[in-house]
Amino acid sequence: STKTPMIIRWPGQIKPGSVDSQNFVSIMDIFPTLLAAAHIKSPGGFDGVNLAPVFNGEKLADRGEIFFTQFYATIGKAQFNMRTALTHQYAYTFNTFYNGDRLYSSSSLGGNFFESIVTLGKTDPKWAARAEFLLRRAPEELYDIQKDPDCMNNLAGSPEYVEVMEKFRKSVAARMKETRDPVEPVYTTYQSTGSVEDMRKSYEDVMEESGLIGRIPREVDMEKWTHPE
Repeated sequence: STKTPMIIRWPGQIKPGSVDSQNFVSIMDIFPTLLAAAHIKSPGGFDGVNLAPVFNGEKLADRGEIFFTQFYATIGKAQFNMRTALTHQYAYTFNTFYNGDRLYSSSSLGGNFFESIVTLGKTDPKWAARAEFLLRRAPEELYDIQKDPDCMNNLAGSPEYVEVMEKFRKSVAARMKETRDPVEPVYTTYQSTGSVEDMRKSYEDVMEESGLIGRIPREVDMEKWTHPE
């Protein structure tokens, strides 16, 4: 749902047809904004912020340079925990569920678009590689969304992006600590060891001890995708 537009109509307060493309906004901002619009004092403690400055063409002072999003479980309660940090140039993602074999599975892969990628991959190695990546992912992903808005080229392992990666890693680690993220041990394990096996063990421990509702995703290949007809 990242990059989903937020559309607000407020006669007399928001100029019709105005567009803001500089501020990151979230559904969590709606309640603080409604409180402010109704002149109700906020009790504080919200992750969201009042969007009133955006309506006037201003920058959100309470929102930092890096914006964080997260994904937990699918409708089927498979815990594909992902943590993403965004700037206007880069998108960084950590996939806690990655182990090299486990396949990502969600309703979005049941649509025609993914079946089309698999079909194209029968004769085109580029699309075959894309299907494989969408299914297995990687521990970390980094994209230059200015040059690569479709996020096709993962830069996480590129030497020239080491400094960018370190900046995001520190920011994500701080964010996880601040929010008491239940998968923080998985992140710190991978960052300290670089071991997928250690990360996998940590993820299994977290799932057993944290009380997260759901299950560890399957590790068995889905015949439909690995051997398409």
